[in-house]
Amino acid sequence: MFNARPYINLAELEVDLQLSTKAWCAQTAHAWAAIHTYNTPTPNPKFRLLLQAFLVDAEDALLKTTDHHHLLPVLLTLTRLLWSMQEWEANPIVSFVQTHTKDR
Repeated sequence: MFNARPYINLAELEVDLQLSTKAWCAQTAHAWAAIHTYNTPTPNPKFRLLLQAFLVDAEDALLKTTDHHHLLPVLLTLTRLLWSMQEWEANPIVSFVQTHTKDR
């Protein structure tokens, strides 16, 4: 449990994020239906686009994120990315590869 990295595979980057928090927290079917306006459907945010927004300008993306439950998958993905980069830099093979590619 303590050394388990957060992991989101590449296929999951293409999925839509879930609907608003209000829809997930609706107590009854009637309350859920009242939240949804079928005349003007709101598209679910795309996970890949939200992740790209955080990589370009995290502060701006955070301000534009209206549903804070969308932040968890982004946080887990960025944590995994940083963890992988740290492991790559700590790997002894990296210095070997860098040394031999400079000699060419």
